[in-house]
Amino acid sequence: MADFQGSWQQQYRFHIAAGQDRWRWLGRVLTTYMCSLYQVRAPLFLGDAEMAMIADIIGLDALGASFGESAKMPGGGCSVASITQATSLPRETVRRKLLRLIDHGYAVSTDDRHYRLRPGILETKPYWEAVRAVHELTLQFGRGMVDGGHVIVEATGADARALPPRAARIVPGDLEDRWCDLLRAFTVFHLSVNRIRAPHHDNDLEAIVLYDLVGILSVDHFADDPRFQETIVGLDVVLGSLQRGSTVQRLAHLIGLPRETVRRKLKQLTDDGAIERVAEGYIHRPGFLQSAPVRAVMAQLELYIIELMDRCLSTGVFGVVIEATPAGNT
Repeated sequence: MADFQGSWQQQYRFHIAAGQDRWRWLGRVLTTYMCSLYQVRAPLFLGDAEMAMIADIIGLDALGASFGESAKMPGGGCSVASITQATSLPRETVRRKLLRLIDHGYAVSTDDRHYRLRPGILETKPYWEAVRAVHELTLQFGRGMVDGGHVIVEATGADARALPPRAARIVPGDLEDRWCDLLRAFTVFHLSVNRIRAPHHDNDLEAIVLYDLVGILSVDHFADDPRFQETIVGLDVVLGSLQRGSTVQRLAHLIGLPRETVRRKLKQLTDDGAIERVAEGYIHRPGFLQSAPVRAVMAQLELYIIELMDRCLSTGVFGVVIEATPAGNT
């Protein structure tokens, strides 16, 4: 791993590629990243997505940062009210999950009714292994964005220019020195994505993961086909019957939830018009991705993606290496 010192890594920045609709490719990379994060982190919080979200708020406070108004002075602890505001979860749900986090050994309460990270918890083996996994997944995500051509690397300063596709390569930084920066960048991104998407899925975080899994699995059988990459990568193309359905059993196995829970959440997603049931299982409902509310969310997600990648670059979580360009090529 490289250790990027000084401002070298700040000679580059990222931006969304203009003039093309690659949202189906970007969406696949993004949802794979989010689902993989869920699978890594869920066991740390008893498989409870809401508990993990509240843990993120408390952890961010401990790292000297805040999300929205989750802490007026980062490091001072989080109140029930501030966590409720930041997560949009019901106050009683927040109270109940905080008690679970205390019982679980992740958080402690203070005399002034604030909640803080238990000292040393992030350095324990299970959490440190999760940090390493998050680092690797975030690195893969950055590479997927650049290699897929959706995100362009741009040189700044006197040599300001957009680099040719695949001329830049994302390389890892030194996690031992940058793990706090990684957690700050990742946590803000994760919370931001969930907060903007949750209202479209009845504020059910596990329903979001299920919806994403259905989408990933529905195109697995032809996702690597060059025709997919070039002709149906844009959202204007409705896949419809090209999708392959996923069963309750398969989804329950991948997400780690009981079948009855998965069945109930799939019914909720079906009633909301996000997915539909076909002979072999569940697929994304044709036309749902093309709706105006979903497109608005996607536009905001693009901004969050660039913020995450720029933060990781500027803090040395990962760096950019420029590949040698063959003579005569520009």
